[in-house]
Amino acid sequence: MISLTLFLLLLASAWSDNSTLPTEYHITIVPEFSDLTFTSETRITIVVQEAVSRLTLNSRGLEIQDPKVYNSAAEEITGVGFIRETENETIEITFASDLEEDGIYDLVFQASGTINENYDGFYAANYTKTVSGQKQERTILLANLKYYKARQVFPCFDDLTHLSTYTLTLVRPNDYISVSNTAKTSTADYDTNRSKDVFAPTDPIPPYELSFAIIDFVKEEFDGTTVYSVAKEDTQYVGELSSQVAQKFQELYPVKINRIHQIVVPDNTLVTNVVDNIGLIIYKESAVVYKEIRESVEDKQEIAKLVALSVIKQYQRESFEWWPNYWAKIGTLVSYQYEVLDQLHPTWRLYEQFVTEELLSLLEEDVDGRDISVLLPEDQTPDVFTKSQLLKSFSFVRMFSHFPSPGDILDDETNAAALSWIENKGYPLVTVTRTFNEVDNNITFVQGNLVLRSLPVNIVFENQEGDSNNFDFVLDRSEIMSNYRDYISSSWFTVNLERLGYYRVNYGTPNWRNLAMFLINSRNDIDTISPLNRAVLIEDAFYFSHLDRLPVTLYLELILHLKRETDFFPIYAFIKTANRIKSLLYLTSSAQTKFMTFATRLVEHLYENIGTSLNSTESHIDTLSRTKILTWMCSFGYAKCQEEMHALLSSGGSTHPDLQELVFCGGMRRGTLENFHFLLDQHMQSGKKRILRSMACTSDTEILRYYITAVVDESAIVHLKEHDRVDVFMAVLEGSDLGVEVALNFAKQYLEQILIRFTQEDIERMFIALSRKLISEPHQKTINAIIECLTDEQKVQYGDLFRTVTNTINNNKKWRSSNIGTIETWLDANEITTVAPGGENTTTTVTANNSTTTSTTTTPSPGGGAADLRISYTLFVVFLLTCIFSSTQI
Repeated sequence: MISLTLFLLLLASAWSDNSTLPTEYHITIVPEFSDLTFTSETRITIVVQEAVSRLTLNSRGLEIQDPKVYNSAAEEITGVGFIRETENETIEITFASDLEEDGIYDLVFQASGTINENYDGFYAANYTKTVSGQKQERTILLANLKYYKARQVFPCFDDLTHLSTYTLTLVRPNDYISVSNTAKTSTADYDTNRSKDVFAPTDPIPPYELSFAIIDFVKEEFDGTTVYSVAKEDTQYVGELSSQVAQKFQELYPVKINRIHQIVVPDNTLVTNVVDNIGLIIYKESAVVYKEIRESVEDKQEIAKLVALSVIKQYQRESFEWWPNYWAKIGTLVSYQYEVLDQLHPTWRLYEQFVTEELLSLLEEDVDGRDISVLLPEDQTPDVFTKSQLLKSFSFVRMFSHFPSPGDILDDETNAAALSWIENKGYPLVTVTRTFNEVDNNITFVQGNLVLRSLPVNIVFENQEGDSNNFDFVLDRSEIMSNYRDYISSSWFTVNLERLGYYRVNYGTPNWRNLAMFLINSRNDIDTISPLNRAVLIEDAFYFSHLDRLPVTLYLELILHLKRETDFFPIYAFIKTANRIKSLLYLTSSAQTKFMTFATRLVEHLYENIGTSLNSTESHIDTLSRTKILTWMCSFGYAKCQEEMHALLSSGGSTHPDLQELVFCGGMRRGTLENFHFLLDQHMQSGKKRILRSMACTSDTEILRYYITAVVDESAIVHLKEHDRVDVFMAVLEGSDLGVEVALNFAKQYLEQILIRFTQEDIERMFIALSRKLISEPHQKTINAIIECLTDEQKVQYGDLFRTVTNTINNNKKWRSSNIGTIETWLDANEITTVAPGGENTTTTVTANNSTTTSTTTTPSPGGGAADLRISYTLFVVFLLTCIFSSTQI
């Protein structure tokens, strides 16, 4: 098997130079702050590959004087004509005599233009700066030329494949500094109040990679990087982290990252969180500034991921022409990102977080009828690439890197194995069954939903040491059977360890049950199945039960072991699936209440183990666990959690960032309008999304309506930033069962505003998330009414979306009719023993009339506060009968 390191090096070697027409740009830009205009002089050196009589360049919004053209002897070419094509954003230079083949020429342009205030191209932005205790309005100039914006600043061959060097000269006021992709080589007086900075030539880059800024910030030097910001303290974490990432990346791989310039700008001056160019990265302040008194460990982690990827992208300077394989390029860069951060912060367990959170969300989305294709058409730019496409690209690179010949994936046009994955939406659903006796141990693998020619498989049996970094074979057909005689005695097996392959696995009923038995009965050997694989089993068991391909009781049996689970990732997988079941049981109060009681009983030992206060010795994952698990317990009606958090919220005191979501969301479960406005004030001070989410945790319908209206209503008391609007809709939807009704009615009432304000991608995200929560005929009727409100054109545009929404609702209704009674019967038949605080064992039996009976005996608590588990006699007999079969199918 080939290592990930070697695979990435093979990938990098495929990125070769592309011959280009322009070879050098020498550009001088003189901005005028007073009226936001600029002049520019551009000298472009071109190599003529064949004799031409005209040249076509790009220009938009520029006033250009007649250009001059010089040959390699610096002699001016005569008979030059000049044609402006405003609609096509082009200019044409014509010649009386052809330019000679292989000739070298200089094109010289004098131009003038406007510095816009639209946060795009070359633009001006204002911010407030405190000087000697006085607030002043200041203006900075920034250039974001992605992807066809260079033509707004200087005439150019504005093509993604044209690689040239750029030597830039910027004129600035003396009290400002200028920054660009490369280091300054000289500074001189331009006039009395202005200076002229000259920058070193860049490496060959496309036009959009040129970037520059004229700012009045302070700067801080770090090893390998310089960071500019309004306040020096804002640079510390970005500077130290980016330096560590660049150093570790260069230690791991034979690559070279030149010195990076990074600018941290006020939020109102940048639309996106980051604009990363080779040599110059510009961040939005709220996306990267880390202060312990304001940011949580989750914030710190997200900052690290953003900065690490931006720094690692500096390596892509060798690969700009490789547009057809953009998915492999960006997927590889994300692989670098995870590798480097895992080396720097192994206790963060980032790969496990990816599999249980981001990859799970991607798998849910990729079967919802949305076409997540990772192919980037040659006429498209990477800014159309969504987060889902990026994550799917990374998932493919992660999978392909363990193939016998991973380098083959670079050749899109000929590699059938790669094409079978990247050209399809969705993923296979693999069913693995076992038939064995005293001689044979046959395992059958069957691909469903999607049949691919290159499905990688690894399998591990009980008592066998597994290697998740290698595949045993690649399945190249719909079905195959293999004999594993050496493992006849094994009672269970698992396939696709750590979800390295981009697919889900279903097993025969006996294997699911044996896996559940092993996990329930395990004491010291539970990690025979790693925490991540335990999480994957929980996710897949629920998924196939939701498809009615697995009895839901097997999912319930599998999660019984959580009574003693102490690792975050299986618990987190359970939380995600439990939320789905709770939603599916909505409007059936008896079954839903029983399930919520059962679910919280499974993990209530963690409430005391984790605690509701911070510990100086706890790990990064411990802190994340507290937020995710205990906040969930509050949402599932755990009374102690709601009471404690509401008391803390109502006290109005300061709350540590790592406790805010727990206290704020948990407290709002019993919160009032006064609590809501307190959180609104907190959000206005910090801008943190966790507070926006917490505001939606209320069970007060009027507050939810009041809140969600702000998604489209500019006059609402709650003023939302544009990038927060969809998040607030999602927060209301996910916050409670009442939030589902509020979100559905909002979508119907404000449909016209939603269609106008949001992108199609946002609308699809909102309605698909909504559909997963809709479970009744009245819900379907409301969706039908929404569809009827669409124009004929909109019905075509959103046809696939609403077909998917309708199918999802129908599937939810079907699941309810098949499983509600089964779940309720199973819950009635099973009782759970928990270890109560103070060492008392409390047995709670959930009964059919939704009452509970409790008996208590004083017994020493098990070590570590872990809970005991008692399985009902009926379930035990089922397990026992399963085990005595000498020949069966698993």
